[in-house]
Amino acid sequence: MVTRKIKRNMEKGENYFFELMKFRKHFFKDLQNIMKHVSDPRHQSYIDYGCDILLFMIILKCM
Repeated sequence: MVTRKIKRNMEKGENYFFELMKFRKHFFKDLQNIMKHVSDPRHQSYIDYGCDILLFMIILKCM
């Protein structure tokens, strides 16, 4: 049985964001380009972040 202390020590060296980016590049190579071509109905003067960034944040949130 793996205790919490052992599990924490095993996960200490892991960089989960880097692993996620490797996974995305391998399996979803065109995901960023697809998200950049999503139409944006918002008024251009109010846009701080593009649709691709907002959609990627939603994907990360759901993970």
